[in-house]
Amino acid sequence: MTLFKTDQLIHNYLKAEQLNLSTQQKELIEPIRAYFPDWTCRDIQTTLLKHGLFNPANSTQIILKKWLDQDYRTIVESHFNDLQKEWSGPDLSIFLFPIDVLKQNTHEFDQHISGLGFSDKIFLFCDWQTSKKWLYATLAHEYSHSIRLQKLHGNDPNIRLKDTLILEGIAECITRKLYDISLLPKSVQVNDELKGAFEKWIKPHLDISINHPLHHHLIYGIDPIPKYLGYSIGAYLVGQWFATQQIKVNELIYIPTDDFFEQS
Repeated sequence: MTLFKTDQLIHNYLKAEQLNLSTQQKELIEPIRAYFPDWTCRDIQTTLLKHGLFNPANSTQIILKKWLDQDYRTIVESHFNDLQKEWSGPDLSIFLFPIDVLKQNTHEFDQHISGLGFSDKIFLFCDWQTSKKWLYATLAHEYSHSIRLQKLHGNDPNIRLKDTLILEGIAECITRKLYDISLLPKSVQVNDELKGAFEKWIKPHLDISINHPLHHHLIYGIDPIPKYLGYSIGAYLVGQWFATQQIKVNELIYIPTDDFFEQS
């Protein structure tokens, strides 16, 4: 595991005269650009901001210094090593950054944490109030994504909607079983009417690519599609399948996508 020294990047950022998006790109994004060989700095920054990276307009020096005072590196390093050993998972690069405290479209936001997983790296966004338990759960959530993307999907950038449903469902099942934590908003955890929503919105589009414009709408919801529909469907499918199996929860990571649909 490579735990990137992002705390030093934040120190460099705070020394700048202007704390704005341009400075953020120079001090935080350019140093990690090598981890995104086919991306521009602007693309990297836009993606990270979308998933929780602090916005300079919302984050004061006081907020960022409070974040620097926390010992999140030790917590993450220790738990990742435990997960990697237990799950027989790959080495990854991990990046810890402060979260945008005013961001409202990140569904983990209420617990001051968000994450983003790639096949070869994980980003965690948190603030000085993030608990160890939620940091553990979010790390496990994203690590399950990374393992599955690498081992089952061969780093394919064009996975299907059905793959994303199961990807998110497995991660949700893991956090519920291992940490008694759900990363779904409470308002969408009920299973009522999921069957009808699946038939209407999801089933006709199971094979569309992640790059299809409808994909994210079905995962996150957009009127009239219910909010976080894809997450809810995925959690239900995986939960129902897992309940009939005699396996450990982390073994779900290695189960092919179609298995969950054949028996559901």
